[in-house]
Parts: sequence; structure tokens; C-alpha cells
Amino acid sequence: MRWDEYMWRELREGGRLYQYLRRERHQGPRRIRAVARQMHGFRQNNKSEFRLRAAVPAREYFRWLQEDPDFWADNRNLKSLKRDNPDMAIYP
Repeated sequence: MRWDEYMWRELREGGRLYQYLRRERHQGPRRIRAVARQMHGFRQNNKSEFRLRAAVPAREYFRWLQEDPDFWADNRNLKSLKRDNPDMAIYP
């Protein structure tokens, strides 16, 4: 099979790309829960001038950073992300 035929068939029918995206959707909540389990019982250090704002899997972090470079700097984004994903370890 030629490359261009393969590419057009992938675009029409899905195939490997569909399988990859399905696997990503399935593994996303598992990654989020794993990070939340690691952060369970976390408390901010009140003596420090720094604050942890969120603990999220790297893939989700970079995906949102690619979508909006200022996503993690905006408190409203963090609050809406926490509202939509209650399992995420977010401390706005």
C-alpha cells in the first residue's frame, strides 16, 4: 500500500489514530487519580512565600499549556478545571 493511500484511509476511517485517541481518553482519568493519590494529605507550608497551585499529570499540563500559554497563571482557569475534574489536585 502506498503512503498516500494509507494516509487518506486513516483520515477517513480512523484506524490507528482512533485507537490512540481512545487509549488516551481511557488513560487520562487514571493518570489524574494517580497524581491525586500521591498528593493525598498535602498541606501548604504557611512559612513559605511559594504556593503549590496544582499537581497534574505532565501530559495534561502540556496539553493545556499548548492550548493557552497563560492557562496556568489564571486562577479562574484553575477553578473551572477543578469544577470539571473534581479528582484533580488543584489548590487555587
